[in-house]
Amino acid sequence: MLGSDRFAFETPNVIDAGDDAPAAPPRRASAVEYEQARSSSDRLLSDIQDLQLQPDANGNDEQERFLGGGPQNNYDHHPPYSSNPFSRSRRPYSDDPSASSGSSDNTSQQTPPEHSLPSVEEARTYAASILHATEQTRSGGNSSSDPFARTVQLAAPSSVPTSSSSLKSLGFRGGIGGASWGGAGGDHPKTRSTTTASSSSKHLVRREVLSFASKAIVAVLLAILFIVLVIMCVQLTKQKRGDEESASTVIPETPLTRLEKVYAFIHQTLLTDTSELVTPGRPQYMASNWIANMDILSLDVPTALNTTAAQAFVQRYVLALLYYATNGPDGWRNKASFLSEQSECGWFDRDKNVVGFNRSQTYALGVTCNSDLEVVNLLLPSNGLKGSIPQEIGFLTSLTLLSMPHNQLTDEIPADMANLVGLQYLDLKFNFLKGRIPNMFETVNDLRVLGLSNNYLEDQLPPSFDQLTALKTLAIDDNLLEGDLSVVQAMTQLEFFYADRNEFSGEVDNSFLADLTQLRELDLSGNQLTSTSFSKHLLQHPTLRILDFSGNSIQGQIPAQLDENNVLEFLSLRNNKLSGSVDPTSLPMLYRLDHLDVSGNLLEGHFPGEMTQIQNLTFLFMGNNPMLTPGPIPSWLYELKHLRELSLTNMKRTNDVPFWFDDLEDMLFLDLSHNELSGHVPRQVWDLPKLAYILLHNNTLSGQVPVGIVGGNKLQMVTLFDNGFSGDLDHVCAEAPVLELLAADCQGMTCSEECCPSCCDRGASAGVNAFCFNEAVPTYLTFFEGLWELNYTRAQHSFDPALVTDDPENPVQPTEPSSP
Repeated sequence: MLGSDRFAFETPNVIDAGDDAPAAPPRRASAVEYEQARSSSDRLLSDIQDLQLQPDANGNDEQERFLGGGPQNNYDHHPPYSSNPFSRSRRPYSDDPSASSGSSDNTSQQTPPEHSLPSVEEARTYAASILHATEQTRSGGNSSSDPFARTVQLAAPSSVPTSSSSLKSLGFRGGIGGASWGGAGGDHPKTRSTTTASSSSKHLVRREVLSFASKAIVAVLLAILFIVLVIMCVQLTKQKRGDEESASTVIPETPLTRLEKVYAFIHQTLLTDTSELVTPGRPQYMASNWIANMDILSLDVPTALNTTAAQAFVQRYVLALLYYATNGPDGWRNKASFLSEQSECGWFDRDKNVVGFNRSQTYALGVTCNSDLEVVNLLLPSNGLKGSIPQEIGFLTSLTLLSMPHNQLTDEIPADMANLVGLQYLDLKFNFLKGRIPNMFETVNDLRVLGLSNNYLEDQLPPSFDQLTALKTLAIDDNLLEGDLSVVQAMTQLEFFYADRNEFSGEVDNSFLADLTQLRELDLSGNQLTSTSFSKHLLQHPTLRILDFSGNSIQGQIPAQLDENNVLEFLSLRNNKLSGSVDPTSLPMLYRLDHLDVSGNLLEGHFPGEMTQIQNLTFLFMGNNPMLTPGPIPSWLYELKHLRELSLTNMKRTNDVPFWFDDLEDMLFLDLSHNELSGHVPRQVWDLPKLAYILLHNNTLSGQVPVGIVGGNKLQMVTLFDNGFSGDLDHVCAEAPVLELLAADCQGMTCSEECCPSCCDRGASAGVNAFCFNEAVPTYLTFFEGLWELNYTRAQHSFDPALVTDDPENPVQPTEPSSP
């Protein structure tokens, strides 16, 4: 039987009848012990009846204490298992009371057992018997009803020894769960329950407080999470409801108006800024409102530019936009049926054609369409256009001819014109355009005519200029352009090149424009071109009719040994730095010249008599060459019967004015000023029938102006000051109703204030007298320069739209000089 000592252990958690017993370190036992342990099961079962499951005095079960619930826990002092089965003495289980007696010394001296503890199956059988006894105890009412009563008490008969060694012999080393009863004199479990009641109660209270606190914290966190989720759900519900309300009020119930559709299409397709469309007074605003609300045709508003109908809508809108952008309602001289109810292809004046071209073919003022109803021509010259060219003009992609010269167009040339890939004729000269020439000629490279003259264009020529290999007319004169002209070298088909009055620079050498073999007219006057020797190849060009290099810095001598040239008609080299004498084989070889101007240079010697070989000369300016040898007026001039404009100013001419001038009946302009001429002016000179300008100032001439001048009704300018003339001048004003300027001395002549508002006082100091009319005359002549350069009129056909036809069987013919 078990010893009389009671012991406690945690029955449910230590061994479960349904699970394998926990493995324990094996310990060795003797054969006698092994047999005694195997035969003791009946005695153990008989003693099981004494088991009770009851709490201790304080309501704490024994398990709590054994699992570390109080100070009585001796788990650490007596570990349940030992890795060395011989580290502590063990007594085999025995029914002999004497087996548990004996001193500790005898126990410690025992020989280690030779046999192991019971097997797993035996331990399971043992545990099942204990659990069965426990259940009987609970059902028998011997245990307490307290739910915390989990302590199993084994009451042994009094005859069983109560020493700890008897329990240790059963394998309860220090007690299951760490319980220790000490030696033979150890405390009874009931006694320990009483002593540890207080500490176990405190431990339970602490555990309950901690459990409650943790549950409370979890509850608070869950509550916070719940509140956050509720708020988020409410916000999402409100947002969703707002989106649904917004969608229901904007998209389905409010369709776009026609004007809004027009705005959307123009903005998305033509890339027009929205602010331009919605700002009152802007051309885009007026044009979009017209086509949306006022156009009688009321074309369907397209959504994309991929149909014929969409293209028709676009070209109608763009033409209306051009009308509004250039002050059409208030400024156009001829409305050309713009904005009428008919198709835009009918927006032209049926009673007026564009004039000024040298071909019998005429072009309608306004719009011209092809058979596909696409706008191909737009001609509005001299029509009062005022404003900027809209960028949307680039959407008239079928345009081949655009002509709007002699208007008041401002701002820059739109870069979107690069979309006009079929454009062959562009004429915007005589406007107020500014900025750079757009670099658009990589795409617009089929141009035949480009006219940008007389604007305010600046900077260098665009690099893509060299793509204009089919160009025939290039007019970029009277601008602010600069740089060299190297990009023009590629224009091998060029016939008419006007680049005068700019700031172009570069060297005029033997390769200059040498590849332009089709040139007819070349005007590079008024630039900054330089040369150390005048190039000969331009004077021998096979097709060049007009060559103007005036107002540059050309140096050297006029080339000699020229071949006969029967092509060149106009040569102007004035205001350069030419030097040396004029060789008989130079200028006289240009037989067909009718306009020769070599004034304002440093020429020396005399002009050779071979100049009479140029029988067609009508314009001859040789003045302002102070290095020439003094002498009388050359007599060979008498043979130039067609002379109309002759300037011999500042040539150191002496002697009288020759009488043979009367044979030059076509003389219109005669300038003999700033010489040393003397004597009377022959009556034959005054009676030249077509004479309009006679300049005699700054000589030593004398006499009177005769009364009854034959051509008096044509006189416009007479300068007599700083001479010795006398007599009355009022009759000159009476005989010359168109007289603009009569300049005379105050002394020796009489003239009313109405006829002579001012005069030169010869009695004044030389400084004052030196500037008398000297500024007024040049200013007047410059202003009316075109009036006496009558033979220098640019060929009308250079801007003839017929140039775009490229008809080899019917080429454009040169224009004959117009009559005065």
